[in-house]
Amino acid sequence: WVTVWRLRDRPLWLAPGLLDGNGPPDGRDADLALLAQSAQRLADLAAADGPAALFLGEQGPPLAADAPLRHARYWGDLLAQARAAVLRGDDETAPAPGWPGLPAGWAAAPWHALNWQRAWRQVEADALAAPVPAPAPAASAR
Repeated sequence: WVTVWRLRDRPLWLAPGLLDGNGPPDGRDADLALLAQSAQRLADLAAADGPAALFLGEQGPPLAADAPLRHARYWGDLLAQARAAVLRGDDETAPAPGWPGLPAGWAAAPWHALNWQRAWRQVEADALAAPVPAPAPAASAR
């Protein structure tokens, strides 16, 4: 369950467990795709507040109006990167990667490494069970 509160008299949102102001959010014990959807839903709810929206996450300083989208993008990108790594046959014990658009400093954060392990576990079975496309038939010479 995720609970988010908004103050009535100003666009201040409280989103513990969903957002974090100290770097990457904590994906421990969570379905990362659901966290991405939840962060996107929060962004949609707060859109009416525009750039005045301010968020308090689990830890850290207040976050700007783009925080929910940044977190939603992180979870989606993390899952996509993990799926691609599994399909390439990368070493699952390799360090968590960074990618273009990853907020500065997040690749080196301890939570990112833990989130990477969680993402790998959540996509591995599905990625490996995906049907392999059949090779194109060879052209026959007559």
